[in-house]
Amino acid sequence: MAKILVVEDDSSLATLLACWLEEAGHEPKVLSNGDEGINELIKSHSAELLITDVVMPLASGEELAIAYECFAPKVPVLVITGMADDATIERLRERPK
Repeated sequence: MAKILVVEDDSSLATLLACWLEEAGHEPKVLSNGDEGINELIKSHSAELLITDVVMPLASGEELAIAYECFAPKVPVLVITGMADDATIERLRERPK
């Protein structure tokens, strides 16, 4: 069972992801924006996987992914989006793995 942080501002999608993860035996924690995700990183460092939307209020998923690269580099980051522009997607693809 992995502790998975889901950061998604669409509550319906966040709930769906959390249900799927729970059914697969994982322990999801859902937050609704990038600022909450950064605060969670600073507070606990407990996530074993980050799943984040790109386009969100306050801090973006890109900013959140960069924070995880800096402060929790061993945590894999899965970025999901339905609204990001091509330049943002390219920047995220080019980030170190």
